[in-house]
Amino acid sequence: MSDPVDEGRVINTNALVSWEEAKEFLPDLTDDDQDDVVFLINSISDRVQQMTGRILVDTDHTVYLPGSGTAILLLPNFPVSSIELLKIDSSREFGDATEVDSDGFDIQLDSGIIELYSGFFPTGPKTVYVEYSAGWEDIPAHIQEAVFETIQWSLSRFRGRGVGMESMSADGVNVRPSLSIPSSAWNVFSELRRRF
Repeated sequence: MSDPVDEGRVINTNALVSWEEAKEFLPDLTDDDQDDVVFLINSISDRVQQMTGRILVDTDHTVYLPGSGTAILLLPNFPVSSIELLKIDSSREFGDATEVDSDGFDIQLDSGIIELYSGFFPTGPKTVYVEYSAGWEDIPAHIQEAVFETIQWSLSRFRGRGVGMESMSADGVNVRPSLSIPSSAWNVFSELRRRF
């Protein structure tokens, strides 16, 4: 569910920071900036989700996944807080008998890796059904700081303060604003991608 922000824009459910947190971290912001900042929070959060292939905020997930042919399965979202239900069925019917008891597998919470104690995940599309919760209830500070830096960068760029410029000629004619996020924030967001 989205949280309303006064009568203006609405913070998305995947937002990595709130308007209140942005206002606290970036003391130059005023209430007049609220719509622009909420727009940026939503845009940045969507961009990070697209870039990482993950939803970073704590969310319930129901997914059908292809089996790996091994005892290992990678959940698309992590860190994992709980697995409610795991079913394996190469026929894709997922009856009661296909449920794997919680003592039949191990879950690495930080990485979202499930390892079966016996057997394997059959190959083929949608042979595994999982209901689980993943993401951070409280987004880590270094991720929030990267979002705040990107908000500040974007606001400065929009307001013509020269921040976020890729190039500028001596006479000012060839000004081209950068369409990217600051490199230090990009590095933080890049580290959130699955590496294996």
